[in-house]
Amino acid sequence: WLFLLFTLLISSGLRAQYTKVSYFGKEGRVFNVGSTAHFIGDGKGTPIGFHFGAGLDKPVKRLISWYELEVIPPFKYSYQTNATDMNTFTTVPITVSGKSNLHILSNYNFGYHFLDRSENEPRLQPFVFLGINLVLRGRAEEPYYGEVQDVEKPVSQEGYNFGFRGGLGLTVKLSDMLQIRTLGGYNWHYDSDKTSYNGGEVYNLYTSNVQISAGLQIRIP
Repeated sequence: WLFLLFTLLISSGLRAQYTKVSYFGKEGRVFNVGSTAHFIGDGKGTPIGFHFGAGLDKPVKRLISWYELEVIPPFKYSYQTNATDMNTFTTVPITVSGKSNLHILSNYNFGYHFLDRSENEPRLQPFVFLGINLVLRGRAEEPYYGEVQDVEKPVSQEGYNFGFRGGLGLTVKLSDMLQIRTLGGYNWHYDSDKTSYNGGEVYNLYTSNVQISAGLQIRIP
């Protein structure tokens, strides 16, 4: 039910955003495209995602908002756990490795600019942001554990989770229409799949992580 609640929150936010202004031809409407590095670690490295989105950023106001859809190509993972050897029926250490499926993420954010931009818009524009995010598609390809059973920490087969994100951003004004936007912050995620069939923990693929992103932003002047 938590997943449905956050889905409804994002949907209502998008509808409100859409009713205020149309996608094209309105002052302050922004479109962005770029990439994000997800420093997940724990045997998953730093997957790179590619995002695109839209929002509202009027120079006369400090408050901004935007939403994004992000795609993370399949990435490799590897970790150690214990399992029962089917031949000797003893507990042995094993290494589990595999590859994730394509991940699709969505987020909705609010930001606040530190500088007054109403009269003279500066070239460098720092801001703080907070948002909510959803993993719409994830999971891993079914791993091969070998000739063992009762794996203490199996790979999660749950593909949905949600969380919150926040951090600092910087918009670099190249012209009235074109900017560079960078973000850095922390992405906290709640994993709905926490316990395995044997009562132990599971190995989730997309977990809480530090993020750094950069990309281009086009603003309708």
